[in-house]
Amino acid sequence: MFKISQLTQNLRRFGSNKDGAVLAYVAFAAPMFLGMAALAIDLGVWHAHKRGIQTMADSAAIAASLELRRGGNGQTAATFDAEANGFNSAAGDTIEFRSPPTTGDYAGDTEAVEIIVHRNVETFAASMVFAEQASVTARAVARSATLDSCVWGLDTTSGDSVTVSGNTTVDLNCGVFSNADLSVNGSGGGGNNGNSGNNGNNGNSGNSGNNGNSGNGGNNAVAALSATEIKAAGTVSGMASGTYKDGVSTFPDPLAALPEPAVGGCDHTNYVVSGNPDVLNPGVYCGGLRINSTDSVVLNPGLYVLNGGAMRINGQGEITDNGGGVTFFITGSGNGDAITVSGQADFSVTAPIDDTDDGIPGVLFFQDDDDPDLSHSFTGGSDLYFEGILYFPNQDISFSGGSSAAPSNSIFIAQNVTFAGASYLAATGGGNPALDANEYLIQTTLIE
Repeated sequence: MFKISQLTQNLRRFGSNKDGAVLAYVAFAAPMFLGMAALAIDLGVWHAHKRGIQTMADSAAIAASLELRRGGNGQTAATFDAEANGFNSAAGDTIEFRSPPTTGDYAGDTEAVEIIVHRNVETFAASMVFAEQASVTARAVARSATLDSCVWGLDTTSGDSVTVSGNTTVDLNCGVFSNADLSVNGSGGGGNNGNSGNNGNNGNSGNSGNNGNSGNGGNNAVAALSATEIKAAGTVSGMASGTYKDGVSTFPDPLAALPEPAVGGCDHTNYVVSGNPDVLNPGVYCGGLRINSTDSVVLNPGLYVLNGGAMRINGQGEITDNGGGVTFFITGSGNGDAITVSGQADFSVTAPIDDTDDGIPGVLFFQDDDDPDLSHSFTGGSDLYFEGILYFPNQDISFSGGSSAAPSNSIFIAQNVTFAGASYLAATGGGNPALDANEYLIQTTLIE
C-alpha cells in the first residue's frame, strides 16, 4: 500500500532535484529575449530612416532657400531635391514647406525656410504594443543671403591683395574682403580752410597744407576707402572708414565652381574695329580685339570669347552694348595679353540677367583660371560703367591715372585689386537681379 510518508519523500526529492532547471529558465526567458532583439531591430530601422530623412530635410531646406533667393519656387525646389534623396510620396512620405517658419527660434523670419519630412516605417516587435507603423519626422531650417563684398582680393601670399593708394577715392555701398593684407595709402578730396601747415584743421589725413589752400587733406577730407564692411585675413592699415576686421579666416574663391563656357573655332582673327560705330556680334575673337582713337563699337547681346589675345581700347575709343546681356570670356592668353583700357576711353557694358542670351548670367568678364598671371588695367582718364561681375581668379586688376567708374552694380574678384593715382570707383554690389540671383554669390546656411 502506498503510504503518505512515501509520497512526502518523493515530493521532497523532486523539489530538491535540479536536473533540467536551466532549460526551464531558458524556456521562460526566451520570449523576452526574442522580443528585446526584435525591438532592437525596430529601433535600428527607425534610426536609419530618421538619419535618412534628416539628410533629406537638410538638403531640401538648402535647395528651397537658395531657389527663393534666386526668385524661384522654393516649394518645387524642395520637393525635387527631396525626391533626388529618396523621398517617395507613393509610399506615404510627406513634406511640408513653410516660409517663413512657424516653429522654432526663426518663426516668422521671412528670410528663412522650414522643411518637415514625415515617413511611416513598418514595425516588428513594436507592433505588438503600438501600431503596425511608426511615424518618423525630420525638420530643418535654412537661410540664404547674398555675399556682401563687392571687392575681393583672393591672393593669400601677397602682402596686400587689396590696395588703395594716391589721391584715390573708392566709395562702396558694399563690403571689401582681402585674403591677405589691405592697405590704404593716401587721401581723397582736397580740403578748405585748413589753419595749420600740417594736417589742416580737423583734417583726417592732410599734410603740408598752407592754411588749407594746398593741403591734400584739410577740413572735409574724404577717406580714400569707404565701405560697409572691410575684412582682411591679414591686417587693415591706413585710412578706412566704416567697420573693419582683420585677422579673419581666408575665404575661398566664391566663383570657383563657375563652369567655363565651351570655346569653338575662330570667327574673327586679330579684329580691329572699323566704322563708327562698328556693330559686333557674339563669337570667338582669336588674337583679341582692338579699338583705337575715336572709333566706337556697339556689342549685341551674347558671349564674346577672346582667345589668345588682348582687348585694347585706346585714345577716346568707345564701347557700349545694345541693351545689355554681354559676357567676355578670356582664354588662351599669353604674356602681354591683358585687358588695357586707357586714354579717356569710354567703356559701358552690362552683363546678362538670365540665360536668355548665350552669356553667363551676372558675369561681365571671366578669365580662364589656367591663363598666366596678368594685370588688367583701366587707366588714363577712362570712363567706366560696369553692371556685372569682373572675375579674374588668377590675375590682377588695377584702376589708375584718373580712371573713373560711375556708381554701378558691379563686383570685382581678382587675385589682387589695386586703386591708384586719382582714380575713382563707386559700386553698390547688390540691387542688380543678375547679381542677387547669381547662385555662386549666395551663401546658404542651415540654422536649425
